[in-house]
Amino acid sequence: MTDLYSQYASGMQFTAGTIVGSTLGTSGMNPIVDRLNKVTGSELYWSCPGTNFVPSVPSATYFSYDSQTGKATAKSGGEVGVAPVFLPQNAVIKTVVCYGSAGTTDETWTFSRATISGNSETVIASAAFNTEDTTMGTGSVVDNDAYTYFLSTTNLTANDDIYSARIGYIIE
Repeated sequence: MTDLYSQYASGMQFTAGTIVGSTLGTSGMNPIVDRLNKVTGSELYWSCPGTNFVPSVPSATYFSYDSQTGKATAKSGGEVGVAPVFLPQNAVIKTVVCYGSAGTTDETWTFSRATISGNSETVIASAAFNTEDTTMGTGSVVDNDAYTYFLSTTNLTANDDIYSARIGYIIE
């Protein structure tokens, strides 16, 4: 199969799907282009900053967001953060981790899927903050036709920071 390329006005030529600065040369966002460029089997990553987490009960008083570092900070105790996750169809999830400040080490995160109709949730992975889970449960193969995917936290304490989250996956 012939590789697809894109040439820029500068004369630079990249394989289709390349993000400038990417060490893998794949976007991880377009599985069709990535498959055409033969990246199946390579571990890819999806990540998000803490600012993707919003309070489960929306209120301007629950979280503050840092535009320079991308972290979210719980402003008072008992806050639960939720972040949407967007992965390519048929991705096989291998690892999940959420990073946070020292105060979050006694808190946990959960990676789940819910049916499109929203009436059923399945936990795929869960661990303490700053701990990577490599033991995926039911639902570790992404099915965007039937499910939505999201991360959530347990009740955070005031001044707990959510720095980021990362999911490792492969496309078979």
